[in-house]
Amino acid sequence: ILNVIESVDGVEYSFLDIAIDEESSKFIMNSSKEFKNIFDQLGFLKDKKYSFQLWKKEDKIVLNNLELAHVSQVIGDNFFENEEYNSAINFYKYAVENKNFNAYFRLAYSYNALEKYDLAIDNYMKYMEQIDLTKENLSLAMNNLARAYLYGKEDYINTIKWAKKAQDNGYDKDSFLIAYTY
Repeated sequence: ILNVIESVDGVEYSFLDIAIDEESSKFIMNSSKEFKNIFDQLGFLKDKKYSFQLWKKEDKIVLNNLELAHVSQVIGDNFFENEEYNSAINFYKYAVENKNFNAYFRLAYSYNALEKYDLAIDNYMKYMEQIDLTKENLSLAMNNLARAYLYGKEDYINTIKWAKKAQDNGYDKDSFLIAYTY
């Protein structure tokens, strides 16, 4: 059911309400772990039906009060957990194109797993450009960047540079990486 609703201030909203009955929900959730994870994270149970409400207001699309960029990352995470990196990449790209910059980390990791090291390095750098990263997340990205330089590019200068930055930032697992590189 697609409804167009006009608000008091004149802004038009598009609204789509999808409900999946309990039996169909059980079938879908039992058919695959990925669907179960997605239903659990994105859907909500209402009157024994999984309900998905999709809104469009101006240029933003929202599913059950989650912006579609976040929804895309959740779906990408499901592919990522199953090591289906090419599929994960497609969803992470959509997420970052729509300003969910946290998806850069898993996008970079996915490229790294596929041995596309230049793309991995580029996306780790974009992830680290965010201003709201925790010290731990920044250190982990620096560590992964150092490993991409070492194993993917055999660039020892940048490996040591980023491993030392991670270590200086509190990441204590890079002593081996630095020693190995020397």
